[in-house]
Amino acid sequence: MHGMAARSAALLAGWATAPAARRERRRLAAELRTAIGHNICAMCRELRTVGFWQPEELAARLTRLTVIARHAALTVRTASRVIGEPAPARATTSSKSPAAVVVGIRTLVDLRRRAQARERARVARDLHDLLSFDLAAIVVQGELCLRLLHAGSGRLPAELERLPELAGRVLSELRTFTDGPLDLHLNEELDVSAVVLDAAGIRATVIGPGTALDRETDRVLSAVLREAVVNVLRHSAAGWCRVTVTATDDRVTLRVLNDGAPPLPTDVPVTGSATGSGLANLRTRTRGRLTAGHLPPDRFQLTAELPRRHRRMR
Repeated sequence: MHGMAARSAALLAGWATAPAARRERRRLAAELRTAIGHNICAMCRELRTVGFWQPEELAARLTRLTVIARHAALTVRTASRVIGEPAPARATTSSKSPAAVVVGIRTLVDLRRRAQARERARVARDLHDLLSFDLAAIVVQGELCLRLLHAGSGRLPAELERLPELAGRVLSELRTFTDGPLDLHLNEELDVSAVVLDAAGIRATVIGPGTALDRETDRVLSAVLREAVVNVLRHSAAGWCRVTVTATDDRVTLRVLNDGAPPLPTDVPVTGSATGSGLANLRTRTRGRLTAGHLPPDRFQLTAELPRRHRRMR
């Protein structure tokens, strides 16, 4: 897994055409499946071969799994940040070239560079949103299993069975990463988020929209929800988290509120261009329709509000 960020950036740095972009995206997905997905899946399957009468061996394997999943999450964050960085400009014309030719070539080079930058930014966002949540879920589930093992809880067998399912999501979603836009579904993400928060010992209240949303809104809010839950897990000592999705005739609102947030002097800034990380990434996905900030005394709230697109009747 060492060097994945640098290799990922090298794979994507020379993109110029749509076919080339798809090829490099497939190569990146293949590397990630090998370096992250298959390794973690294999470790989760191996847990089934360890008997409950071998608690020390089981604890060692669970600890190793959580450490590797954490390292993989750091690798993904680093890779997405590196991929999102703009490529250096290159000189492409001679001083002897006619002025009209120079202007034309520079215009084409500029358009190509902008297209490359947009594609790198999109890949960086997709990579971050796709894997950060799944790897965080594996870490949380592994830690839950360790606690249950040390407590001698009868819940352990059922919770261990969740680990291969979570690892399977990594492989499945990396396959969708190859083909373009993320294939996420809000109702499924709401269900999984509740399970992950519960595994982390956070009391979760999850309320869905109660109505069908258009595909693009569904996909965008799914990505926002994933990042919001990862932030709750990573940056708070939450005891509870409330997730609500409400839909009116003209808008859809996702709100994630949790306690246990460290005090901040000001609201968290949600500005800047997306580089595949954190709230700036989500601001790009929502086209600026996202706010996040601290609420006294120890709460944090993230809100995404999108215009309602109604499905056309056929």
